[in-house]
Amino acid sequence: MAMGRVTAIDEGAGELEEALRRAEESLGDFSLGISKYIDNLEFDTEEFARVEERLNVINRLKSKFGKTINDILDYYDKKSEELNNLKNLDDYLLNLSGEVKRKNEEYIAAASVLTALRTKAAKEFSADLVNTLKGLNFLDVKFDVSIETDYSNVSAKGSDELEFLISTNPGEQIKPVMYVASGKEHKRKKIGIKNTNQNKENIDTLIFDEIDAGISGITAREVGKKLSDLSKKHQVISITHLAQIAAMADAHYIIAKSVLDGKTTTDIYMADNEASIDELARLLGGDINSTAARENAVELLKIAEQYKNI
Repeated sequence: MAMGRVTAIDEGAGELEEALRRAEESLGDFSLGISKYIDNLEFDTEEFARVEERLNVINRLKSKFGKTINDILDYYDKKSEELNNLKNLDDYLLNLSGEVKRKNEEYIAAASVLTALRTKAAKEFSADLVNTLKGLNFLDVKFDVSIETDYSNVSAKGSDELEFLISTNPGEQIKPVMYVASGKEHKRKKIGIKNTNQNKENIDTLIFDEIDAGISGITAREVGKKLSDLSKKHQVISITHLAQIAAMADAHYIIAKSVLDGKTTTDIYMADNEASIDELARLLGGDINSTAARENAVELLKIAEQYKNI
């Protein structure tokens, strides 16, 4: 070997040659041991096939009944219980009937509490709404909430059917709201209901379009006040042609149409104080240069500001 030739030239390399020889012998012994170990190994083809089939079954179960072994076992337990119930159907139905009866009794108890709370709240709401509607210039207001309870009508909201009943004129019989008021009265009633219920509603923005239809004078002023009250809890957007209502706004936006090159466009812009006075004067008398109309507009703004600072 090459190391022997080195030793023949340099005796000092003899120790290295001896170490290399011992390493070669050790590797030879190791290789022989590995060969004997492999020869003694046995491969059980039947066991391999059994394990492989078992894994295939588990993978098929996962594809149908769950991603994990626990999911498969949970599904098995569920179906085993259903099968047991079917095998003992009479006992199962008897137990189920008893459970339904107990749950129905619990429901009626909870629904009764809800009915009592609604009855109390309805009385308070009715009284508050009557006062609010009187402030909107209704002559004689009667309001009630009809509550009919049927515990066979089961729902997550209880078993009550509610209906609003109202009368707004002297001598008029109290009737459902939808059958009583004209369109303009409906709008005032909506304002009244929103004012009465504003602390209980989670509504960010209220929009009133042409809320001034069919009203004027004192009624318009009161409607404007109620809209201002609503704006303390909500963002209120009102489209109006009445100066009494417009004056109560915290900001005015003017909408105007124009024709340019044969095309009609609609623009909206925020009015400054002078533009607000101009528009209020126009609504009051039609002439923004009228001294009386402008003085009236300024007075309306002053009264509105005083009311909002109360």
